[in-house]
Amino acid sequence: MPELPEVETIRRGLRKIFLGRVFSEVIVHRPSTLRSDPAQFASKLMGCRVQEIGRRGKHLLFALSGDATLLVHLGMTGQLTVQPPETPLRPHTQVVFRFIRGRLDLRYRDVRRFGYLQLVPTSQVSYLPQIAQLGPEPLSITYEELAGRLQHRRGKIKPVLLSQTAVCGLGNIYTDEVLFAADIHPEQPANTLSPDQLRRLQAALIEILTAAIEAGGSSIDRAYVRVDGSPGTYQQHHAVYGRAHQPCYCCGTPIRRYLLSGRSTYFCPQCQRLP
Repeated sequence: MPELPEVETIRRGLRKIFLGRVFSEVIVHRPSTLRSDPAQFASKLMGCRVQEIGRRGKHLLFALSGDATLLVHLGMTGQLTVQPPETPLRPHTQVVFRFIRGRLDLRYRDVRRFGYLQLVPTSQVSYLPQIAQLGPEPLSITYEELAGRLQHRRGKIKPVLLSQTAVCGLGNIYTDEVLFAADIHPEQPANTLSPDQLRRLQAALIEILTAAIEAGGSSIDRAYVRVDGSPGTYQQHHAVYGRAHQPCYCCGTPIRRYLLSGRSTYFCPQCQRLP
């Protein structure tokens, strides 16, 4: 599932190409992908200029002229890629965007179909339920914010981080990687983290996510690709995720995998001990 580093990588790639571009055509191959009326979706986008491309958590936000925002959530397997118009459509391509004086299409493809696109008034974006409930961005969260978000959470730290309400943008991959970097067991109750653990957690959030963005995200089974179709490379640097039974890079203990709240969880039983 694309997480913050993957969505941020896509945002940066799209911004270089489509900032300032004006929509000329929208072709909807699968109407159920839209959380808007398909005909109105296409007609309202015509003539709109892309003024900015932002991100909130795992959501891409295309700020358009005329008080409109195109929200894109990639779900588990959603891809946004740039292709010449003459390139044949790949299976599961659901929406194609074209632009005035543009030599490239923007194509949305989603094999498992959990992603969606939604066009809303810009003034209403912050009130959308999926946006309003999001916690702070982990790349900019302060120690005080993080401590405040966790001090009353009695749940286990991994599910709390996955909830998107303590911080936003984390999924299964980077939660495991961040907790390993911070030497925190996935099941430690969030409200029991010591000041030192909180400082390590804040530092790990910034360190791991920044490194993953610089590597273009993690591509596992090619479910995620960058806008040019190339894979990310951060999977080559995973310390625990996907490394069950392999030795820990720090202590040599075999990495363990088990299910926590229904999610595959990887950790080092020596480096990440419960208090």
